[in-house]
Amino acid sequence: MDCYEEGDTINGDRIYAEARSISKPKNLKKGDARLKQVILSENAFARIEKKLRVTVGD
Repeated sequence: MDCYEEGDTINGDRIYAEARSISKPKNLKKGDARLKQVILSENAFARIEKKLRVTVGD
C-alpha cells in the first residue's frame, strides 16, 4: 500500500472516502463545471474506485 504525504492529491472519476467527520459541502465556481468541496477529518480514508479516463482527439 502506498503512503502519501501532506499536500498530495489523488485523481479519479469516482473516489470512495470515509471519515468520522465530514464538512458541509461548499460550492466552487470554476468555468461551467459545478464543483463541490468537502473536508474529511478524524481518521479519514480514501481510495480511487474508477480511474480518470482521458481521451485525446485527433
